[in-house]
This record gives sequence, C-alpha cells and structure tokens, in this order.
Amino acid sequence: MNNNDGYIIFETDIPSDLIDEVVRYSDSVLNDKVKRVQDAWKHNDSVKQLSLYPTIIHKIREVYGKEPLPFQTLNFKVGTTQRIHSDTLHFHSHPPRNMCGVWVALEDITEDNGPLFYYPKTHLEPCLAYRDIGLPEKHPESYPAYEEFLQNMVDYAGYERREATIKKGQAIIWDANLLHGGSPIKNPELTRYSQVTHYFFESEYYYTPALTRKGKLTYRKPDWIK
Repeated sequence: MNNNDGYIIFETDIPSDLIDEVVRYSDSVLNDKVKRVQDAWKHNDSVKQLSLYPTIIHKIREVYGKEPLPFQTLNFKVGTTQRIHSDTLHFHSHPPRNMCGVWVALEDITEDNGPLFYYPKTHLEPCLAYRDIGLPEKHPESYPAYEEFLQNMVDYAGYERREATIKKGQAIIWDANLLHGGSPIKNPELTRYSQVTHYFFESEYYYTPALTRKGKLTYRKPDWIK
C-alpha cells in the first residue's frame, strides 16, 4: 500500500438505495444468534454489487497499482468486538501480502456502536503465524494466545489505536497485515451495519497460515466474485 499508515478512508459514492438494500438483507438473516453472514454475494445481488462497486475497485487500483480480485464478503448487523488480529493469518499469498480488506459503513458509525479499530503502521511488522511466536500449529486452539501476543506487542511498541468512526457510505481499505479488530459496543441497543469484502491480487498461489501444519501449506482456492 502506498499509504505509510497502512489504511485509507474514502468516499465510495455508493447510492443510498443500494446500501439500504444490503441493510434490509442483513436484517432478514442476522439476529441475536447469527452475528454475521459469509459470502452472501453468492445469493444476494445487492451484496455482490457492493463488493464490485466501481469507486471501490478504482480506489484499490489507485492505491496498489494492481487489479483487485474480490473473493469473500462478510455482512454484519452489530459490532464484532473481535480482538486484534491480522488478515495474513487467514489469507496469505506468494508473493506475500497480495491482499487487502475493505470495510464499508452501511450506517453512521460512532464510538458507541462498536467501530472497527486499527493500529496505523503495524502493517510494516512481520506477518506472523502461530509457529513464528512459539505457539502450537493448532487452530483455533492457539488463536486466543495469538491475539494476546499481538495486543502485548502493540502495547509494548506504543502503537496508536484508532477507531473508524465514519459516515454511511464511507469505507476504509486496510493493508493485509494491518492489525485491527472490533471495539467494545458501548450501547447494546445500537446496530452497526457494515460489509467487509476481502480482495486478493494476482499471485502464484494462495494459502491459509492458520491451518498450516509442520510447514505444509494449506492451499486456498478462492471463489472469485464476478
């Protein structure tokens, strides 16, 4: 990413009608028990349109100088409260770091409804898998200790924590290795409608470090969104 901080916030100019369609879909499938829906693009055209929206694709091209290849969507109704992590544990490539994420706000995001948080410049840190920090290559058993390691790392290094309190229709692109997560939800009565799309760039191959065992890569065959 050309931005030294590892992220960019921008206006998508996505029509409100399309955003509202995605919100209605999310509202129909998400509830207190089902917190997110993965790959809804396969059966909902509004989600698919959002993931392929021209201003998003153009901005990724502008930032990376590469053609984005969308392969996964995630839709949310409320904040995730997910702890700190890097996408490179789940989505990696050769050459490395050929991936980014885009988070689109489908309503105004405030500090009360659990905004995305991120640590600028952490994308410059090494991409870490379980074995790199002395943890057993067992997923998901090792995941809490991985999260704890990253939190201790950013605290010790003094990285600044920021929250994406952005407006409906704005989006944030983050680098593959930018450390991020979901802030606590201060007001549980509030929604936090959003859509994440993950994009690879053309690579020799793709794999999942979290599922690697004894140096044997677990290859990933992306289902491209077209």
